[in-house]
Amino acid sequence: MYADDFTVEVRDRALVRLGQVSQADMTDVLVVPRLNTLGSWSLSLPHSVLRDGVEVLHPECALLRAPGSGIIISGPSGVLLSGPMTDATHDASTEDPGGTWTIVGVSDDVIVADAEAWPQPSNGDRSTQTVANDNRSGAAETVMHAYVNANIGPSAPAARRGAFASKLLMGANGARGGTVKKSPRFQNMLELLGEIAIGQRLRFGVFQNGAALEFRTTATADVSAYVRWDIDNGNVSSTKYAYSAPGVTDVTVAGQGEGTKRRILRRQSAASIAAETAWGRRIERFVDQRQTDDSAELLAAADELLSEEGDTVRSVQVVPSADMAEGFGTEWDLGSIVTIVVGDVETVAAVTEVPISITSDGVMVGATVGDPSGFDWESILAAKVSKTDSRVSALERNAEASTASPFPVGTSIEGYWSAPPVGFLIEDGAAVSRTSYADLFALIGTTYGVGNGSTTFNLPNHNGRVGVGYDGGQTEFNAMGKTGGAKTHQLTAAEMPSHAHGITAYFEGTTGGLQTVRRSDNASGSGTPLTTTSAGNNAAHNNLQPYITKRFAIKF
Repeated sequence: MYADDFTVEVRDRALVRLGQVSQADMTDVLVVPRLNTLGSWSLSLPHSVLRDGVEVLHPECALLRAPGSGIIISGPSGVLLSGPMTDATHDASTEDPGGTWTIVGVSDDVIVADAEAWPQPSNGDRSTQTVANDNRSGAAETVMHAYVNANIGPSAPAARRGAFASKLLMGANGARGGTVKKSPRFQNMLELLGEIAIGQRLRFGVFQNGAALEFRTTATADVSAYVRWDIDNGNVSSTKYAYSAPGVTDVTVAGQGEGTKRRILRRQSAASIAAETAWGRRIERFVDQRQTDDSAELLAAADELLSEEGDTVRSVQVVPSADMAEGFGTEWDLGSIVTIVVGDVETVAAVTEVPISITSDGVMVGATVGDPSGFDWESILAAKVSKTDSRVSALERNAEASTASPFPVGTSIEGYWSAPPVGFLIEDGAAVSRTSYADLFALIGTTYGVGNGSTTFNLPNHNGRVGVGYDGGQTEFNAMGKTGGAKTHQLTAAEMPSHAHGITAYFEGTTGGLQTVRRSDNASGSGTPLTTTSAGNNAAHNNLQPYITKRFAIKF
């Protein structure tokens, strides 16, 4: 590869391309794309240049060191990395009074790293979130796109999209990867996506596309059968190999509940068992997942840790030969599974970072295969501190989750609130989202109404009603959701009890004949037939038992 295979463009805060760094100025450029995490870049430019004998500010340098500016670095296979400037440092001396600026930045994945996955992303006010966790499940790639889109993508509230995020578009979603289930609560978005990507052979990133940014996901390829880097065969010019003990071999993962009632699961993998045998150590770790009690999600959290640390940690740094470097972006790429041979050790692993250095001496392409933090104590310590911070953050975000744990989905409670408690919905028959309340929908389905028939379903309507226990032996109570009864009722003749009416009268007639009761009209005994008078006004009667009004809510 040659320096003129690459271009470095300067953009402003609005992502508008303003200029291009000349080949003559590309003497100290370093770009490091990384797999499923922040990439980085740096370059040095003079403070000023001579134009027609006059010293003027270097135009691209002046533009690039402005806050919010950034670069777009392209190589033979397209955009390699784009991202904003984060630091600028000026060095000058008596030999070089104008001095040089060293400008450092990160990849556009920073907009993902800057964001959180809120429990109710459709609500732009974090202080009024009515959902404890954003539960989603499906193909790994689909779940990634869903979280990004809902929190900082086109579907997110405008208030959550900063200047860069407002430019974010969603790339193609191929629904690749295995089924995953996640339930974040203010979790860092980059951390969340990294967890989802583990073991899925997927790569994600944010790149500039025209005047917009695009969140992209791609499948990584296993090219280990024909991309073999070995000093003996001349495919690499230098290598550095390191390995260390596993970080964990036996995981305890805890879900919801308190004390002895808390759900505890154990998890190991074939690799962790083998590492435990090889190193002679059982290394136990506790994973706190108090935000969920779903078995699949609990075990997935354990598997993520085992995938990252549950085996001998191997890292290889290589400098491919010129021929192998030419294959970057075509024969192999970031995330590709390759084979590295170092002495008598053959390692098959993913390419996790590709540093590319452009200097006056030419272009140098490197590659890290496996864990990039495995080469020095400082990197290992930094990685451990980062993971500790992540676990502490998870504990802080979900510390209150156990308060809702005694209530399984579908629990109905009653109280005197004006709004439902967190994790509950008022039982008022409302139509709610089948996606946002997936667990409740899985439990009750359309028993209480189909909603709009596709994306919503109805809650039970407890308004103005009392509950009655299910009884399969009584027709009135043999199905969930049956309703009946009335506040008032009008009696029918058949419902009235048998009764008699008393009257005062005399009898008229002959001996042995039919006697007729008549009203007395005169002393001689003649009269007319007598009937009783009607009473009441034919109104319905009150059918209510003594009551007090309160609200009912259902756990989702």
